Amino acid sequence: MHFISQTRYNPDSGRDEKYYRIKESFRDKLGRVRSRILLNVGFWSGLTPEEVRDVGRGLTFLQEHRDEVALFDDLFNEYSEQTRLHISKFWSEMVESGAIDISRQVIKESEAKARKMLDSESV
Repeated sequence: MHFISQTRYNPDSGRDEKYYRIKESFRDKLGRVRSRILLNVGFWSGLTPEEVRDVGRGLTFLQEHRDEVALFDDLFNEYSEQTRLHISKFWSEMVESGAIDISRQVIKESEAKARKMLDSESV
């Protein structure tokens, strides 16, 4: 997962600011590169670019290891408190909305499509 940003007009502040989204890129069973917006974060200030990157890395780690049991209390103790809060907040929002399993669903759909293509070519 990573963040993409776009400069937009923020009506609350009255100026152009970065609008953030969390995006995931993956390959389906046919080998095509796909991407999905998992969460629209919105206008987000107060973090350095390194902290934004760390939030993305933390979310990627949680997604890759979500079925595993954590052996240690805090997996993200090297990150700042603010970064850890954002990781937790965004992760829970994505889980609640069902966005985490979207890529798995797309991969399953593409697998079925690939099987149909294989069957029609073998006839």
